[in-house]
Amino acid sequence: MNPIIPVPVAAQGEIVELRTVRSKTFDMGGQRRRLISRIELVHYVDPMTGQLEDVNTDIVEEAGGFRVSKAWYDLTIPTSPATPTPVALSYASKRGGVVTVTLVAVDDIPISRLLLTLSPRIRGNELWWENVRPDLDIILSASPGHIELYKRLRTPFAPARFTWEITTTSGHASFQRQTFARDASPEKREVRVITTITGPSSDRGRELYVYREDVTRETIVEDPRTRIRSVRPLSETVYPILVDVQVLEDIVANNDDGNTRISYGDWQDGTLVYATSVKLPGFRFVSVPVPQGATIDAPTQLTYLIITATSDTGTLYGYDTDSAAAWSNSIRPGLIAQTTASVALACTPAGWATLDVRAIVQEIVNRPGWASGNNMSLGANNTVGGDTTVITAYNYQPANSANLEINYTAGGAQNKMRWGIGMGVGGGGGANARPGVIG
Repeated sequence: MNPIIPVPVAAQGEIVELRTVRSKTFDMGGQRRRLISRIELVHYVDPMTGQLEDVNTDIVEEAGGFRVSKAWYDLTIPTSPATPTPVALSYASKRGGVVTVTLVAVDDIPISRLLLTLSPRIRGNELWWENVRPDLDIILSASPGHIELYKRLRTPFAPARFTWEITTTSGHASFQRQTFARDASPEKREVRVITTITGPSSDRGRELYVYREDVTRETIVEDPRTRIRSVRPLSETVYPILVDVQVLEDIVANNDDGNTRISYGDWQDGTLVYATSVKLPGFRFVSVPVPQGATIDAPTQLTYLIITATSDTGTLYGYDTDSAAAWSNSIRPGLIAQTTASVALACTPAGWATLDVRAIVQEIVNRPGWASGNNMSLGANNTVGGDTTVITAYNYQPANSANLEINYTAGGAQNKMRWGIGMGVGGGGGANARPGVIG
């Protein structure tokens, strides 16, 4: 795995002593520096040395199982013949706290009766248990601050009930007691999942409980005009369905992108960002290290990935404040104090959209109360149209969530800084390759 933030082509090297948990700083020659910061975790603290080290979530095979150790946690997936189930893991936070997750039944059939003999396959930071049952794959995906367990239902005939046994100890790791599921339609429609928790019970400092997921296969669609949510016929569901549950570190922040529902007057931090006539998207970037009064240069831009394009229109503003507080029901797009500078919100075409936000950023950093390290938010208003533009969110695809790039001049030297809610490694590649690859 390459570093989450790769060294820019023109850089003379990283200034290691300036590392933070979410950023790197590079020497670009002379007085020029390039700081790249993002909301995803870039470094972890080595408990032996206390130093910040590069996160590497590639899964490696070792004696007795598969492991990830160069992250904020130590992940173990056992493969010993004595293991009672082929789908199990242990997640141990380096700061304390252990979560174990074990699949104990599929469609109410105990795993012990299925007599499975699976050989998990590694794909970088993913581990695939293929054909756990007919038309069913289970995928473990390791990220710097959390892991995800996906059930991939390939057809309508795949199993749809999953029973897990969970154990936890007190600390900084937690099992997310909520399941998200989406189908493969262009809109990535929500699939209704019913979850049931039995327990917990306590045993020698551990909490034990059973977590059951029932995937109804029904998709839910919200009418953007009436806001009425309706269940669609099973015939409209597009396969495969991805069913996701997570184990998280408590240092991961995931509320920095989402949308406000105008009529409800609330903020939604979801797995996708929506832009409609009744929903306004917002993006927040934490600890932006641009000096007060710096001259903002081109290109300074916001980049985000459009999944579903529409002909809707809207306007993007900055939050006109010294340091943007976290989004909430009282601090949300459409309600915040707006900068006088704005830019048209892009809702089409599908793919990466890039907005020139140079004037917005300049207005914010010119505020007398702005200081390097403050937070900066951008939010939409005046969104017009009857369709629903769907934008990738951090909770859905961290590597493909929105990114803010700022070029600025301070003290006569030009510096280029890039950070984001989640930035792909080296800009990525393929159909969803992020524009403006670092270099």
